[in-house]
Amino acid sequence: MILKISRYLILGSNIFSRGAAFVVSALLARSLAPEEFGALSVALTFAGLLFPLVSFSLADSFVFHAC
Repeated sequence: MILKISRYLILGSNIFSRGAAFVVSALLARSLAPEEFGALSVALTFAGLLFPLVSFSLADSFVFHAC
């Protein structure tokens, strides 16, 4: 029962974070000039590509097997 609740909490937090990112992106697109928004997009893309290399997927290595 607890696993079902935690699954719903994780699902809800993922939906909320993606929705918040969409809203923030729309607000930034309206408030920044096209050149500034492009520079921000390049910086965020670079950070997104660099993050897995920096973290070395350590979060994925801490998976526990529940019996």
